[in-house]
Amino acid sequence: MTKAFQINSLKPVIICFMMVISTSILAQSTFQSIDIGTNGTPRGYWEFLPAEYHNQPAQDFPVLIFFHGLGNGGNGSTDLSQLLGNGPPKMVNDDLQNNVFANSQVIMLAPQLTNGTWWNENHMRPYLDHVSSQYRIDQQRIYFIGQSAGSSGIHQFMNDDPHAHQVSAIIVTGVRGKVDRQLGAYLAEFIPYWGLTAVGDASNTLTDSANRMAGYLQNINATNLMSGYTNDGSTHTAYHHPDTGWAWVSGTQAMYDNNPLVTLYPGSNHNSWDITYNNPDVWSWLFSQQKPLLEITFPNDNAVYPLVDMTLEALAVDQNQQVLQDIAWYSDLDGFLGVGHQLSVSLSAGTHNIDALVSDQSFRGDIKHVTITMDPALSDLIYTNGFEISPP
Repeated sequence: MTKAFQINSLKPVIICFMMVISTSILAQSTFQSIDIGTNGTPRGYWEFLPAEYHNQPAQDFPVLIFFHGLGNGGNGSTDLSQLLGNGPPKMVNDDLQNNVFANSQVIMLAPQLTNGTWWNENHMRPYLDHVSSQYRIDQQRIYFIGQSAGSSGIHQFMNDDPHAHQVSAIIVTGVRGKVDRQLGAYLAEFIPYWGLTAVGDASNTLTDSANRMAGYLQNINATNLMSGYTNDGSTHTAYHHPDTGWAWVSGTQAMYDNNPLVTLYPGSNHNSWDITYNNPDVWSWLFSQQKPLLEITFPNDNAVYPLVDMTLEALAVDQNQQVLQDIAWYSDLDGFLGVGHQLSVSLSAGTHNIDALVSDQSFRGDIKHVTITMDPALSDLIYTNGFEISPP
C-alpha cells in the first residue's frame, strides 16, 4: 500500500473527525463580561449566548434581562465580578453548558448599575434599546427579572416608560417598589407578572402592586388580596382572574391564564431569590410567555388622508397561530374608537395618534401605534383604503 493511497483512504475519516470537532465548537454556549461603553452600551454587563445563537445566524432568540440588587453595583468594568454572587449570572457561571438558559436557548444579560444606586426607567430603557440593536432578539419574548432594588426599578419602569408593554413577562423577588394604580397597573392586561417575596419582608410592596393591577382588570380601584391569606408558616401562592377574583393555593405554583401571581414565603428573609431561582416551575412559567404578533395594516404611519370614513385594519396572531379578533382602537383626539380587526370609523380633522391594542386569554398583549393626519383640504378626493383618485 502506497503512502498516497493511505492518505486518500483516510480522507473521509479525517473530514468526518473535523466535522465532529467543528460541530462541537459551534455547539458551545458562551459567557463573557462586556465593559461599559463597548459598542455604545450604557452599562457594563454579563452576556450569556446559548449554543444555537452561534449556530443559527438568521434566527431570533428570547432574552432575559436580570436587574441586580443594591449590593451588586459597580463601575461596569473591573467590578463586573460583583454580579457573579447570585441570580442568573451565578447560575450560568456555575454551569455554563447545563443551565436553564442554555437548555431553553434563551439569551441572558445582566447589566450593572453604579454602586449604591437604585434602578429606574432612565437606566433600563437605554439598555433595552441597546440590546435590541445589538442582538437578534425575539421581540415577542423579552423577559425582565429583578431582585430587591432591581424589582423596584422594574416597577418604576412599568410606571414611567411609555413603551413598557414591550416586555413579555416579569418576575420580581425580594420585592421593593410599587406599581402605581394610575400609571403601570394597566400593564396587567399585557404582561404576565409574578412576584415572590417573604411575608415578613415588606410584603405590602408586592401586595399593593398586585391589588392595583388586579383592580385595573376588574375596573375598580384595588382588590383585597390578603383577605384570603392564612399565615400558617408555609408558602402560599395567589392567582387572579378578573371574572373570579383572587384564589390562594399552597406552595409555589405556576398558574397559567391568570394575572397577576403572588407567592408569599414564610418568615422575613430578604433573600427570597435563591428559593425562587431554584424552582424549575418558575422558569417554565416565564419562558412559556410569548406575546401575540400585532401589525396595523391600515392606515399607514405618517400618512395624510382626506376627511372621509375609513376602515382601520390590523392583524393579530397568538403563539398558537390563532387569529385574535378583539383589537381595540384608540385615538388621542377622538378617544375610544371601537373593537375589531376591521373597524369603520369617522375621524375628526387633525393629526391623530392611533393605538391598536390586543391581548390573548393569558394576558399577553401588545400595542402598536401609527400617526396620521385627516386633512379636510383633501375631501374632494374619491378615496378607498390605499387608493386615491382625483376627480375629473
